[in-house]
Amino acid sequence: MEELISIVGFGVGASAGVALVRAFGDGLRPVVRGVMRAGMGVADAVSGLKTEAQEELHGAERTTATSGNTARSRRRAASEAPQRIVIAHE
Repeated sequence: MEELISIVGFGVGASAGVALVRAFGDGLRPVVRGVMRAGMGVADAVSGLKTEAQEELHGAERTTATSGNTARSRRRAASEAPQRIVIAHE
C-alpha cells in the first residue's frame, strides 16, 4: 500500500512541478539567475578569505619555526631532519 501511495504522490508532485515551471518559468528565470550569481559570488569570497587565512597561518608557523624562540619550534625543527631508525637486539 505504501508503494502505491509513494508512486501516486511522486506522479502528482512531478506533474505539479512541471506545471509550475511552465507557468512561472519565464518570470522566475531572471530571479534564479540572480540568486545563482549571488551564491557564486559568496562562494568565491569565502574561498578567497579561506586562502588568505591559510597563507597567514602558514606564514606565522614558518616564522615561529625559524625563530627558534620556543621549545616547540626547536622540537619541530629537529623532527624535520631525517633520523636513523635503530632496532634494539637483546
